[in-house]
Amino acid sequence: MKKFAIGAAVVFGTVLVPSASQAAFLNEEKIDVGTLPTPNSNVTDRDKSNAGVKQKNWLRILFSFRTDEIKAKSKYKSKDVYKWADDVTVEAAVMIPSLYKGKPSTALFTGKVTLAGVKYDKKLHMGRLFIPPHYIERYLRPGNSYPQKSGLKDFTVQLTFKDKSQNVVGMLFFYNNKSISFVDRAGKKIALAVKKKMEAPSTEIQKYEGVVVGPSETPWAFSKYDSYECIKPKGKQ
Repeated sequence: MKKFAIGAAVVFGTVLVPSASQAAFLNEEKIDVGTLPTPNSNVTDRDKSNAGVKQKNWLRILFSFRTDEIKAKSKYKSKDVYKWADDVTVEAAVMIPSLYKGKPSTALFTGKVTLAGVKYDKKLHMGRLFIPPHYIERYLRPGNSYPQKSGLKDFTVQLTFKDKSQNVVGMLFFYNNKSISFVDRAGKKIALAVKKKMEAPSTEIQKYEGVVVGPSETPWAFSKYDSYECIKPKGKQ
């Protein structure tokens, strides 16, 4: 298992230094950022309310990781059972080029979800986060080629994973259209650059909380439900 505590972890502009013995929760972690058009959800062919309405594009953040395999003895079963990590929080920070009073600036969107429980089974685990089209349309600086892949080169995404005790157990970045882990040398440099940008004056960066949401708040709430980690209901996080 990799050791995560190499240097300081940067979370929403705050420096957290995990214990040197803090083991990584993530292995082979990756992040992919893309776009998805709003699906046509007309109930019947008679529903013409969407006629002539252009589909808008959501920002979709897909993350994946592999856990170690950890088992424990069970009183009630003949075989050892897998252990679980309860209440893993995924905090997201997404920065896009914007304008503020007519001058170049950065819009920072944040949000978080809590994974109900992740099994230590050495298998691939996946999750999804989204930003509704409204926020991209309103705050993205004119001239960007979004929703084309080339437009995402100007987007920076930071995902921070915390365990039930709020210890940082992993970080992921999407930067320059690439997936980068904090344990990579480039990851530490990006973390410091992100921290510096987050602490910039309000004239340079505008912050909008609760914009990054889980699939339950999107048209994909029940799409491929069993393919992704279970997210706790919003009121229970």
